[in-house]
Amino acid sequence: MAIALAIRVPSEEAKMSRAAAVASGALGRPNHVRALPTMQPAERTAAELDRAGTTVVCRRGQTLVEEGDPAEYIFKVVSGTLRSVRLLADGRRYVASFHMPGDFLGLADSENYNHSIEALGDAGLMRYTRTSFEAMLDRDPHAGRRFFGVMRKELSAAQDRLLLLGRKTAAERLASFLLTLADRKAGENGANNREIELPMNRSDMADYLGLRIETICRLLSDLKQRRIIDLPGIHSVVVLRRDLLESESEGDA
Repeated sequence: MAIALAIRVPSEEAKMSRAAAVASGALGRPNHVRALPTMQPAERTAAELDRAGTTVVCRRGQTLVEEGDPAEYIFKVVSGTLRSVRLLADGRRYVASFHMPGDFLGLADSENYNHSIEALGDAGLMRYTRTSFEAMLDRDPHAGRRFFGVMRKELSAAQDRLLLLGRKTAAERLASFLLTLADRKAGENGANNREIELPMNRSDMADYLGLRIETICRLLSDLKQRRIIDLPGIHSVVVLRRDLLESESEGDA
């Protein structure tokens, strides 16, 4: 028995409608192969960090963590500046480092925090539990490589700090510190690094550089008098002659 097949021939209008749809991309690909936006590894890591973290605010003068507390969290600085401090047995204060946007806190700590962390001004941070942070590193090899780079930078900074405190003079220490802040600003915005913000006070700088506050004030005044820097305000420095400041940091002045 013959079976009749009804074949429907598309009209000219239907052909034109389909061609327009293909041209516009609506029918260009099946849904299951449609191109999707891809994320770079760094963007994917940042997105996962945002999902895993909790936003916290630390007000000026507040302590984020106390030395000796269980190191349950890792923090990323989003805004503001914080300092890591430790009190010595005789009551002297040791400022170990300053933390600015983009820095991570607590990566190097083991069971307990090695320093107290205090806010110099209002600071915003992302907080991660150590277990969730480590789980993310296990899942994402790109994240592991990124934070290996972060730890490597921290180790390099610690080595530079040993050189600064162990071998450099007071003038060389201050010049090196100002250059570090200038380079940090240039790295953040890729623009002018002549104007440096000083979120820390003279006492913080002295305790960080292992000097007396009177020495810091005298050295800043000397650099200003020699027109190497300008001091438009107590919390700002303008580098007028970077070449001379670099010479000062290397002892060639």
